[in-house]
Amino acid sequence: MFPYRMRGLSHCTSCDNMLRYKNMSSTEKEYYERFKLKTRLPWWTFIGSFITICFFSWVFLSEDKSIPTNASSEIPTILSSGDYVDGKRQGIWTLYYSDSVVMVTGYFDQNLKQGKFVSYYPTGEKMNEEYYEKGKKSGQWIYWDEEGDTSRIESYHDDELVQSKVFENK
Repeated sequence: MFPYRMRGLSHCTSCDNMLRYKNMSSTEKEYYERFKLKTRLPWWTFIGSFITICFFSWVFLSEDKSIPTNASSEIPTILSSGDYVDGKRQGIWTLYYSDSVVMVTGYFDQNLKQGKFVSYYPTGEKMNEEYYEKGKKSGQWIYWDEEGDTSRIESYHDDELVQSKVFENK
């Protein structure tokens, strides 16, 4: 990126031969070193680097360093707990809203959902119950509204919706 410690070439115009620094004679090396001391890089060689450093300094110094909170955002901060075995989710996993209320809990077997998963509203009320077999939707899924009334029941077999019933709650 920077022309620091770059070595030059010597080009003979009579024989059109190119010599690397290590192949130059001592006289040619001496002449090359004197010429190199007289020659300076133009200032504009480093202007791109200077602009880049200024830009990143400005971005870093102007960013808000306060700890983000969820008070002004509608997107919840999600925390999780569970185990990994060989890089795959294994066992009971639980996701939490930022205020430590459980969002969803369920069992994973080699990174595949297995058995019952229960989701909750931020208020702690049940949102739905889902069932899985080897990562595929299976069995009866029940959904509740925020008041706790059943809003929908779906049946799945081998990841396909078999039946669905929607309830009108007022």
